[in-house]
Amino acid sequence: LLSSCVSKKEFAALEAKHKETKDLLNSATVKLNNCLEEKASASARAEALQDRVSDLKKTNQDLIQNTKDMTVLTTKGAENLEKSLESMKEKDLKITRLQDALNKKDSVTLAIVSSLKKAVGIDDPDIEINVEKGV
Repeated sequence: LLSSCVSKKEFAALEAKHKETKDLLNSATVKLNNCLEEKASASARAEALQDRVSDLKKTNQDLIQNTKDMTVLTTKGAENLEKSLESMKEKDLKITRLQDALNKKDSVTLAIVSSLKKAVGIDDPDIEINVEKGV
């Protein structure tokens, strides 16, 4: 077959070494392919997680902005409520003053009617003195 300078024993040893090296190469190639697949899978997972982190950050920013907006609305609502309460207090005070004025007017009118009855000397129950728009 082959004529060479190597003995049959050396040739067999070299063939065995070649087969061993070839087996190691095949094993390394399989491991390399597995590592490349794992790397691709890990990269895809990392990218998906990065996208999720970005979405969560955006959602968080939106929630923070909504909270700020709600705080502004709540503050404005509280201010409006405070103004309304102040206005109601002022109106209540006006109503109280008007009631006091009407009570004083009615009291004065009643005193005038009583004084007029005494001055005229009317003690007759059949005669009646009325004051329109008052007591």
